[in-house]
Amino acid sequence: MACSTDINNYFVSEANRLSSDTMYRNWATSPWDTEEIVPKTRWPDGMGATPNFLVFERSMPLTNGITFQTYGFNDGGEGDGGGSCTPPTVTVYQASTRRTMSLKKAAVESEQICIEDGRMAWEIVQQGSHILRNLQNNSRYAWSVQRKTEFTSICSNKAVADSSMTTSSSSFGTGTIGTINREMLDYWYDRLVADGAHQNNGLGTNEYGQPVLPLILSREAQATLVNNETSLNNIRWSNSADKLLGPRGSFVNLEGFKHKIDIQAPRWNLVGGAWVSVPFYLPATSAGQDAEVNPDYYTAQYEDLFIASNQVVKFAIPGASLQAGPMKFKPQDYLGNFEWRNIQDNVCNKDGNIGYFRGILGYGAQPGIPEYGCVLRFRRCPINWTVNTRCS
Repeated sequence: MACSTDINNYFVSEANRLSSDTMYRNWATSPWDTEEIVPKTRWPDGMGATPNFLVFERSMPLTNGITFQTYGFNDGGEGDGGGSCTPPTVTVYQASTRRTMSLKKAAVESEQICIEDGRMAWEIVQQGSHILRNLQNNSRYAWSVQRKTEFTSICSNKAVADSSMTTSSSSFGTGTIGTINREMLDYWYDRLVADGAHQNNGLGTNEYGQPVLPLILSREAQATLVNNETSLNNIRWSNSADKLLGPRGSFVNLEGFKHKIDIQAPRWNLVGGAWVSVPFYLPATSAGQDAEVNPDYYTAQYEDLFIASNQVVKFAIPGASLQAGPMKFKPQDYLGNFEWRNIQDNVCNKDGNIGYFRGILGYGAQPGIPEYGCVLRFRRCPINWTVNTRCS
């Protein structure tokens, strides 16, 4: 058995050379970091690898609708002969949809740390805190990405901003796609409210009694919507006119939607008729590489916004306790919380002085009502400014 050589040597190499006044480079945050959009539930044990779930659908009477007939007094015939005691009857048959989910898992570890190096190292406690914090932010970012990914996958309204608002439950169209505008959101607002997506979404109604839907979009997309001529005039002559001069993201509620700004909104390029994702962070290509924001993210051609009902998908998390009769196992945390591991063995860690942080992430994407959400893909407008070369 070969032992890992992936041992943190930073403790040794930087001993007596660094000031204790250190900084930590923070990660970007997102509305998808919390469970507000994708709630958490429990994974059902003992139901196989792909548990089934039923959604009881709306259903109408078979063949014809409910009809009413005018009656007077009964004619006295036997059984009333079709009189007022036996009105026309229709049968409503139950409709349901069966959906499944599968368990997905991932594990994240730190590099190994030898305490013997730490005896002579610079600020070992502080270094350990930074290592743990970076792992926790990696876990948070992974959850955020998965929530967006699973919502998009399960949502049955995958639309593109073309002349026909092409919509599919399986994929995004690749035709001639334009920029976002208010009329597109009006269309989806009416369609989703008619379908009941506003019910039980936790936002209720506005001051005029109209339903409010959640909208997750970039600051750039919000600016495009606000600068729409109709919207701009409506705002200019309303009691919210001061927000036009406010900071970015000032419009929390606008035209039936509650806005949440996501500076990591999914972006895409259309290459050879296929969608290619443009990640927010550049993936590391070498050990210890800084996580930098991808410069291509700012020039990507297309972007997604979400009408993000919390009824589209849930994350089913496996329980921590693992026990079957007399068989007991170490409880597992599948939420990506990290614990210190120091596993002594007779080969690689004979003295029990080498350890590492490890966290496990696990979930099943439990479908809810896919029709209650929408992911709209649209073309981004390139940055446009006028450079004044004269000073006067």
